Amino acid sequence: MVLLKNSGALPMNAGKVTLLGRGAADPIYGGSGSGGADTSTAVDFKTSLETAGFTVNDTVYTQLDEYAKASPASEGGRTNIVMDEPDKSTYKIGEMPVDQYSQASRDSFAQFHDAAVVVIGRGGGEGGDLATDMTEWDDAASDGEHQLELNSDEKETLALTEQNFDTVVVVINTSTSMELGTLEDDPEVDAILHVGSPGVNGLSALGRILSGEVNPSGRTTDIFSADFTADPTFKNFGSHAYSNIDGAHFVDYEEGIYSGYRFYETAAVEGFLDYEQAVVYPFGYGLSYTTFEHSVASQRMEGPDGQITVEVSVTIGRPLHSVRSLCESSVSI
Repeated sequence: MVLLKNSGALPMNAGKVTLLGRGAADPIYGGSGSGGADTSTAVDFKTSLETAGFTVNDTVYTQLDEYAKASPASEGGRTNIVMDEPDKSTYKIGEMPVDQYSQASRDSFAQFHDAAVVVIGRGGGEGGDLATDMTEWDDAASDGEHQLELNSDEKETLALTEQNFDTVVVVINTSTSMELGTLEDDPEVDAILHVGSPGVNGLSALGRILSGEVNPSGRTTDIFSADFTADPTFKNFGSHAYSNIDGAHFVDYEEGIYSGYRFYETAAVEGFLDYEQAVVYPFGYGLSYTTFEHSVASQRMEGPDGQITVEVSVTIGRPLHSVRSLCESSVSI
C-alpha cells in the first residue's frame, strides 16, 4: 500500500469513523482473467478497520452494502470485464448517487465524526481495458470523460464528505493509476492511500496503517499523470480489430519503450513537457510516518559497472525500510 498524501491526519487514533462510497462495501479484490480471486473469505474494509480498533458507522455501511448488492457488477451495475469478450463487458463506475444517502445515514455522521474514509474503486484486468469515453456508460459524463478520472457521483460524494467531516481520508482501490491531481490539490482531503487490488488478505493491513500500528512503506510502480489524454499512449488505445480474424483485437505500441515513467522523464529532459505540471506522483513515490536523511558515502564507477554506498538514517519517527532510487542518465529520444 502506498501513502500518496498526508497532511498530518495519519496516523490517527482508533475512533468512530464513517466509510463512504460504494467501494467501501464492495471492494475490488482482483481483476479479470488470471487476476481474479476467491473472495468468499476476503477481508473487507469494515473488518479491517474494526480489527484495528475503529468503530465503523453501521447505518451508512449497511446502506452502501444494500445498494451494491442491488446493482452487482455481474448485472451491469459496475465495471465487469469479461475476458476477451468486449461485447459482454460493462464499464459503469456504479457509485451511489449522493441523493440516495438516506436521512438516517446523514444524521449518523455526527455520531461517527472522528474521520471519514472515502473509497474510490475501478475494476479492470486481463482481456479488457477501461473505457476511454464514458458517455456511453454514464448519462452525466461530459464529452471526453474517461474511466480513470473521478466521475460526477464521486465528486459529489467527496463534496458531501467535506461538508460533514473535518478529517477526510481517500482510499484508491484500483490496480491502475488514476488522475488524482484534484485530490492532491484539495485542502479538504487530508490523506490519500492507494491500496491496489489487495486480494483476499491485503486489506487486513489498512486499519493498522490508519492507526499507526503499521508504518506504510510502499512505492508507486508507475507514473500517476495529471492528464491521461495528453499521454501519447492514450491516442493508440481503442477498439482496434484485425480485419481478417473475427473477434481478435490488438493495441499498437507505437511508443516503444517510451511509455509510463520512461516517457515523462525523458520528455522532461528534452524540454517537451513540464514535469511538475504533467506528473502528480512519480515512479517510486511513497510517503511514510518516518523522515529520513541520506547521503552518498562512497562511489566507484568503472565503465558500465560500479558500486555506490548510501547511508540512510531516521531523523523523525520509527524505523522503516527506506527505498532509494538511482538514475544514471536520461534516455535520448
